Amino acid sequence: MVKYINNPIKFNNPMASDIDIVLKVGYKHGIDEALSIYTSKIYVNHWVGLKYQYANKNSCKHSMHPDQTLRLLKEYKRAVLIIGNKKTDFHKAILEMEHQLIQEGYFKAIALINGPCALCKKSDEARPSLEALGIDILTTVRKFKKNIPQPKSGEYPPYAIILTV
Repeated sequence: MVKYINNPIKFNNPMASDIDIVLKVGYKHGIDEALSIYTSKIYVNHWVGLKYQYANKNSCKHSMHPDQTLRLLKEYKRAVLIIGNKKTDFHKAILEMEHQLIQEGYFKAIALINGPCALCKKSDEARPSLEALGIDILTTVRKFKKNIPQPKSGEYPPYAIILTV
């Protein structure tokens, strides 16, 4: 008998793990680093959203108060932290990962991408910025991976989080 623990079931078949799905898509785009993490380990700080909103010329007002972000994260238990590279179309790769997760049964999957807010583009590919939600992505990444260099001012390393279950 197969046991399912904290995994949604699609047509009574076991699902592939979220990390396997993400890496399968990631390999096609040259992304080979992803970590399955608990959403309780994602750092959310008020200063991040404030700094993003007022100290960044590319910011917009599509932000969520950090308290709302914390409530949102409590609706999920796990996420996939993706560490990309600058050689790929990172945004496109992350959206493909999100779409594949949804097709595989992770219906709550939503991608959050580092960098300027894409919501102003008003397209199907727009996703909220991690910083606009108050998520401190550098501290979160450094919790799991050491020796991450400090990015230059205005530089956004290719990091993303996909909330899954």
